[in-house]
Order: sequence, then C-alpha cells, then structure tokens
Amino acid sequence: MNKHLVLYTADLHGNEIQYQKLVDFAIKNSIDSVIIGGDLTPKNPISIEKQKRFIEKDLPKFLNPLRQKLPDSRLFLMMGNDDCMA
Repeated sequence: MNKHLVLYTADLHGNEIQYQKLVDFAIKNSIDSVIIGGDLTPKNPISIEKQKRFIEKDLPKFLNPLRQKLPDSRLFLMMGNDDCMA
C-alpha cells in the first residue's frame, strides 16, 4: 500500500518565518499534499490592497521552493475569515 503524506496547517497570517518552516518541513519529509486551511494573509488591521498584494506577490515567493523541490506535490489553499475581508 502506498502512503500519501498530508501536511495541514492554518492561521499563518502572512508570517514569513512560519511559511518557511512549513516549506522546509514539507520538503524534508517529502510531503505529497500541503493544505493551508485559512488565514493566509497578514492579520488585521490591514487593507484589502495589501492582502491582495500578499496573495499575488509574497505568497508565491514563499511557496515557490515547495514547487521546485517537490514538483509532484499538491498544494491546497483555503481563504479564512481574516483573508480579504472586503
């Protein structure tokens, strides 16, 4: 039977250090699926424009090493109650 390793986390709130720890752990452990279950962006008070910029520019930068090192892994992102409140 093949194993499918899943890593789940939530509430990273745009914290670069936490994103780095997530990616490092996933790579080190050859995780097959990574799920980030909400509150991806920096926490309030922050403008919708800054959250949008985070999703478009910062988030891909943080998660790119995951794609480079584990190209067959799957990444699932769910918006949370603090994400894009507008």
